[in-house]
This record gives sequence, structure tokens and C-alpha cells, in this order.
Amino acid sequence: MKTIIIPANKSDMKRLGIQPWDEQKTAITITLTPAYGRDYTNLKDLKRDWNADKDFILQAFGHRYDGKPANKSDMKRSESGYFKVRYNKLTKVAMLSV
Repeated sequence: MKTIIIPANKSDMKRLGIQPWDEQKTAITITLTPAYGRDYTNLKDLKRDWNADKDFILQAFGHRYDGKPANKSDMKRSESGYFKVRYNKLTKVAMLSV
């Protein structure tokens, strides 16, 4: 029979070589949606406002800024260079870069 060790706290986890869950680096998919009631029917208008630094809302479950407004300048500080943007009543998706 195999013994299973269940770590009780962070120090036990580190001693066993397990990285604590709150210190793990996880990949979070960040999706943006137009802010303040805006919507776009085409990609050209969306890119124009993205490059004009208009706000979009972060949709990233589990991210500390989920639901907050952000623009291209804000997203330049992010670790990712590309983001999904939903538009046309959230039925279309585009990938934008900073």
C-alpha cells in the first residue's frame, strides 16, 4: 500500500518540493470587452479605438483586475503581448497586440 502525504501548511509543501498554490505562476487568459456601452460592428473601428487608448473592460476570472477598465497603455505593462477582444454584441473575437 502506498502512503499519501497531504501537506498541512506552506512550510510542509516547500519541504516536500511542492510550490504553494498562491505562489504558483498560472496562465490567465485575458479577454477585453468594450467599456461604457460601446460596441463595434467591425474590426477597423475596434482597432481605431484600441490605438486611441480607449478603455476596455478586463474579463479574466481570477485576475485581481477582473471587471476593471484598461486601455492599450495599461496593457503594455502586462506580461502578455496579445489579448482577445470580443465585439459585435460579444459574437466576434479578435486578437490585438500592444
